Amino acid sequence: MVELTGEQINQEITNENGLILVDVFATWCGPCRVIIPQLIDVAKQLDNKIRVVKLDSDQNQEWASQYEVQGLPTLLLIKDGNVIDRLEGAYMSNEIIDFVQQKHR
Repeated sequence: MVELTGEQINQEITNENGLILVDVFATWCGPCRVIIPQLIDVAKQLDNKIRVVKLDSDQNQEWASQYEVQGLPTLLLIKDGNVIDRLEGAYMSNEIIDFVQQKHR
């Protein structure tokens, strides 16, 4: 799991045909810190099925606004350049994996 800028994510969205899970977070957000181990677990378990990346909403406000991020943390599931679904709040890794797998069918 790597932290990217909005511009870097846009490049990945354009060049990637697979699934990308974007964790939109803020350094001051408690639930955002709680979800980090869960996302690391998700990235390991779904290693070849999805790319998990992080985006600091404070450093990339325009990107977060463009994708209508309202609450933190927000997980955006992106496929072929489009947001196909989102989760807001802190979730356990099994819930995130179920979310991804339901949308990836």
